[in-house]
Formats: sequence, C-alpha cells, structure tokens
Amino acid sequence: MISIAPLIATAGASFEAEDDVEQASAYCYERGWTDGLPVIAPTVARVERMLAYCNRPYDQPIARLAPRYGEATPLRIAANAVMAGCRPQYLPVIMLALEAMTEEPFNLYGIQATTHSCAPLILVNGPIAKELGMGCGQPLTMSLIYSRAPEGRSGEALGLRVSINNLMHIVVPLLFGTVGSLLGVAPVFIANALILGSGGVLIGRGDRK
Repeated sequence: MISIAPLIATAGASFEAEDDVEQASAYCYERGWTDGLPVIAPTVARVERMLAYCNRPYDQPIARLAPRYGEATPLRIAANAVMAGCRPQYLPVIMLALEAMTEEPFNLYGIQATTHSCAPLILVNGPIAKELGMGCGQPLTMSLIYSRAPEGRSGEALGLRVSINNLMHIVVPLLFGTVGSLLGVAPVFIANALILGSGGVLIGRGDRK
C-alpha cells in the first residue's frame, strides 16, 4: 500500500478533527461539505485502505466534473467514498462511473446545472455487481429518519430503524404467509394497502405539526 502522506502535506489538504461519526458529520456540515447526513471521517488510514483498490496515480485527475470542472483525482474520490460509507472494493466501480458520466454524450453539465429535479442514475450489472453485493433489497429511508430524528439522537433513530427492519424480515413473511394460506391472497393485499395508507396519514400529520 502506497502512503498518501506526501500528497496531504500541503497546506489545506488535510484537517484535524475527532474520529467520531456525529462530530465528523457536524464538522463537515459546518464547512458546507455535506447536506447534514452522517459521514465517516476520511482518516489517512481509511483513505489508504480505499486506495488499495486503485491502480492509477493518486494525484492525477481521471475526470473533470461539471459545472465547475473540478479535478476528480483518485485521492479525492477515495476521501469522498470513505465519507459516504463505501466499501474499499467499490472504488473501481465509482471511478468508472465518474468517467462514464463525464463523457460528452452524457451531458453532465446539463444535469448538474439545471434547476430541474434530475440526477444521474448508475446501473451496475454483471458479475461485479454480485461480487460486491450490490443490490436494492433495502428501502432508502435513512435520510428521512436522520432528518426527523431529535438533535443528538440520530444514531439511536437509525439503530432502531435497522433493528425493526431486520425483525420485519422474519415476522412479516411468517404473518402474511400464514394469512395467505388460510384466507387467500386478497387479505394480504388489503392489509398492505391499509398499512401503507396509515403510514401516509401519520407522515402527513407529522408535517402539519
């Protein structure tokens, strides 16, 4: 593994901060680097572990990202990947995705600079997707829970969500499987509709408050 120490020795290339999720998240948010979601502190050790899966020069840009055309070097990409909680094995896919998005036919500038609500969509297919364990089996509710959690209790809220989600993976199939075998599939669909409708009502009432 190649050390990144020489690359971060220049002024402004690194910062001193606590290696704690909540403090690191607050530190990055105060400086405008994140939107407030939890981040992992990109320590030298973590970034070096990420870069172990990179076979390119760490300080040479692989792409320039619109609209300001900042240089996306493997070092910067790895630091951002660490902050997002990516596994080191994901780095080659991330770099290839960035290269693909900066191809002229894709028109990344048009997507990044528009006021319309659009964003790049990346599809990972083939053996690499299975090898890395990339799937869509989990609902994307983490950001909603984090934004609604009381101040200082985001970790507790996210932990509760994961515990309930894992429990439901066992309880729900057993419950609806039993109901379906006894009464048929119609009650299962009706129950799902009632649960979804009730959740929508509760969220709406929370927004009004």
